[in-house]
Amino acid sequence: MTDGLDRAEIISLLETLGSDNDEEVLAAARVLDTKVAAAGTSWSVLLTAGTRTAEAETEADEAPEAAAVAALPADEAAKNAETLALIDKLLARSGHSDDLRQELEDYKTDLAEGEFKDADHSYIRALYRRLSG
Repeated sequence: MTDGLDRAEIISLLETLGSDNDEEVLAAARVLDTKVAAAGTSWSVLLTAGTRTAEAETEADEAPEAAAVAALPADEAAKNAETLALIDKLLARSGHSDDLRQELEDYKTDLAEGEFKDADHSYIRALYRRLSG
């Protein structure tokens, strides 16, 4: 996990989210949100950290050109074009949930409004790789 976050405490708070007591659930959610923000990280970073398997790491080590491809283009227009193309490819596929499709459409809107950051571009790339392999 990220520095400043106690893994056992985070897990305990996450387990509390399954409680039948709504007040307890809300309190745990607020504490979780506060702790993540105070640690200077985000849920997307936490949830993608450490998700690579040993096999994927081995493949990346064996294919250094993959690391070069992983670098985001420096030009904002190129980043936006690449991300939009990946989103469109994901939307063109069948089998994705309506929620994912809506999320992808929302990303297209955010992209058009200039609200995308490098982390967002990286997330779309990672999502595409995960759903493609």
